[in-house]
Amino acid sequence: MKMQVRNFIQGMAILVISFFVANSTPGGGLRQAYAQTPTQDSSRVQIPQVQTSDVQQAIAQCEELIRKYPKKDFTPSVMFQLLELYYRQATDEYQAKMETYEKQLEQFEAGKISTEPTIPRVSYGKAIQIGYRLLDEFPTVNFADKVIYRLAICHLQEGNQDRAAEYFGKLANEYTYSSYYDEANFRLGEQYFDQRNYQQAISYYSRLMDRYQSPFFDMALYKLGWSYFNLDNYTKSISTFIFLIDDLSRLEKAKQNLLGKTTADLREDAVSYVAECFAELGGAE
Repeated sequence: MKMQVRNFIQGMAILVISFFVANSTPGGGLRQAYAQTPTQDSSRVQIPQVQTSDVQQAIAQCEELIRKYPKKDFTPSVMFQLLELYYRQATDEYQAKMETYEKQLEQFEAGKISTEPTIPRVSYGKAIQIGYRLLDEFPTVNFADKVIYRLAICHLQEGNQDRAAEYFGKLANEYTYSSYYDEANFRLGEQYFDQRNYQQAISYYSRLMDRYQSPFFDMALYKLGWSYFNLDNYTKSISTFIFLIDDLSRLEKAKQNLLGKTTADLREDAVSYVAECFAELGGAE
């Protein structure tokens, strides 16, 4: 019996590992820096193309393993793999529905069909539920930050901003060591900025000001300067944008892009805001 269990676990491990290795992207993997919701910018959700049957087979194996061994040492890891598989499955289904929707929309606009199609919505219900269960049954697991991050992304992509903020808040306030810390703070800053709660946005953007190597540093600096501008704090806005312009000169030499914006884009915006700040202050002395 022990040999059968051992063989089953080994077979499961090989299947799951092979699946993720075969479908990972170079230098990336499942986590994408600043992944957007599929409805906002699908180009930033880089989901490798895989065979649906492979995903379904891996899901079935994970579900069976969890059912048979719900409290083993390896169970949390299998649950996390299942979370990621559910996420992949839901994304694939959403993208397939979007392709159908776009074709039907073209037909509707061409007058070939009379009923306008309904735009599909992504649903990560299964991924979210297994994530909740994992954290509830294994609260001290050493990769809890990864689970929390995935839950935050799932809620964000479903359009549930409040729940997304709750889980990004856990990362920002309870997992300062996590590799997701910078992104969590930036996303929280973005949410408060979009709500025009600029003071709260500043508190989160400011957490990244000593993290110069972070891919979120310059965008946080840019939005920090913009937040000060919106609060009529022109002095701080000017100093922040000038700091940004100086840092962008360094990045331009490395030919880097910043979360979809070029250094030239940010510099142009920063210079424009500095000019407006001086105008509001009555001109440079």
